[in-house]
Amino acid sequence: MQKLEEPRKSREREEAFSILVDAVVEHDVSKEEVERNLREGRPIHGIERLELSEKNLKCVPEEIKWFVDLDSLNLCNNCLTELPDLSWLGKLTTLEVSDNQLTELPYLSDLKCIKYFDCSDNNLSELPDLSKLENLSQLDFSGNQLTELSESLLPKSLHDLDFSNNKITSRLDFSGFGNLSHLDYDKNPLAEHPILPPQLKK
Repeated sequence: MQKLEEPRKSREREEAFSILVDAVVEHDVSKEEVERNLREGRPIHGIERLELSEKNLKCVPEEIKWFVDLDSLNLCNNCLTELPDLSWLGKLTTLEVSDNQLTELPYLSDLKCIKYFDCSDNNLSELPDLSKLENLSQLDFSGNQLTELSESLLPKSLHDLDFSNNKITSRLDFSGFGNLSHLDYDKNPLAEHPILPPQLKK
């Protein structure tokens, strides 16, 4: 079985690499130069946004780490079950991975600049520690499979938080989230409503 899996995974990686190169070529750079630099592990400068949504991606090529100036990465509406290490992308402010098949997320605490993170409509059963992402203001993990949530995993910088349509039952305390201006917890089997910060209390 493993011998059959390896050629398939290798083919998926190569397909993903080609899609990545084609996306970069849309920025009016040489395809041959981009492909050569990526294969040789050379940083790609000047590319701030990659649009890779709806590409039928089965995996994210590891070479994406060489886009060191990347500010925005869109991987929505693919067939991804996992993400690679993204800690190289230190300038990233926007990460969109909604509508995939993700069951877990990688370590994200090194993404110090991230402001917007959308991981909605996946198969996540838990979240990693996001508390050190002090610039994160918008977080959407609605439409997943979470059964519990610890407020300690979330940064106090959040302005907009959506965890609707999960399976969370425990009572949550957001009283210390002084920046929160929007909270959506609809469609969870909560035993009690969350404790809200003063600015959201009616």
